[in-house]
Amino acid sequence: MRRLRNALTLAGTAGLLGLAVLATPECVPLATAGLAVEAGAAVEAGAEHEVAAPPAPPQRSLAVPHFDLASQRDVHQVLAFMRKAAAADTPVLRQLALQDPNALIAGSALKRLAELGAVVGDGDLLGLVHDSRLRVRQAAVVAVGRARDVGAVATLASLLATADATLRPLVLQALGNIGDEPAHAALRAVLSDPRASPTDRAFARAGRVQVATR
Repeated sequence: MRRLRNALTLAGTAGLLGLAVLATPECVPLATAGLAVEAGAAVEAGAEHEVAAPPAPPQRSLAVPHFDLASQRDVHQVLAFMRKAAAADTPVLRQLALQDPNALIAGSALKRLAELGAVVGDGDLLGLVHDSRLRVRQAAVVAVGRARDVGAVATLASLLATADATLRPLVLQALGNIGDEPAHAALRAVLSDPRASPTDRAFARAGRVQVATR
């Protein structure tokens, strides 16, 4: 019986010594390394199934003379571009005014060209006062008036003979803005014409006031 008890005591002591050895600092890095290897393997396995992010859509540059007007979003982009356009963008603006099929864009380009002082003496832009689209005709008249293009007076005066009642008031305002003697004479002619409508007379008087107060 004593021998059996001694054998059990020795076995227990050996087990405790084995646990103590495993718990020594020399064995901790080995165990940690084993866990790291397993974690690395798991990461690599997950990487094989990782879905790549879709590529970012290409950015459209607005500083080009061509725009896709098929979508309303592009129209908004063009209008935003024109509001910030500088003198260096004049060729793009001119092409939009002369060639763009969208009357809103063509008219807005004319407006910005006048603000940049790039309308005076441009016969092609002046010719837009005869465009088939009312919005473009109106924008062209306002543009040459705002730019005070004295070379446009004869063309503007000829428009007063047209039956376009929506255009004549803008023509009279433009003549008042230009304000030179030929423009003043065109305004006086409307006031002396017994066939002139009350609206035309009112705008002609306002135009003469613009000339007198300049």
